[in-house]
Amino acid sequence: MTTYLDCFFCVLSLRVPVRVVFSWTQFNDATEYHFQLALDPAMLPCPFEERIMTTTYDGTLLEHSQNYFWRVRATKPAPSDWGPVRSFTTESPPPPPAPTSLSKLDYRISQCIIC
Repeated sequence: MTTYLDCFFCVLSLRVPVRVVFSWTQFNDATEYHFQLALDPAMLPCPFEERIMTTTYDGTLLEHSQNYFWRVRATKPAPSDWGPVRSFTTESPPPPPAPTSLSKLDYRISQCIIC
């Protein structure tokens, strides 16, 4: 499942899946944006930055149970100020799979070994 995070939607911290698509409203006549994703609200250090020609970014697979911060600004035709820093928290990892029971064949083999 992919979750879309819109600038107005991300003001609150949410538990979102680790597969995320970021989106924002077009700024004036912008044709290029600078997108940043970080683990710190000060955006320093910023481990991920990307120049993007659209108002969406199909994010990479993120870590479970992690707080993330992101922001975007227009860069072309003229640079804008940074938009507000948005935040969210990814969902917890799925539980481990339940142990499987022995098949009938495995059960018979273990019975024979015991005999």
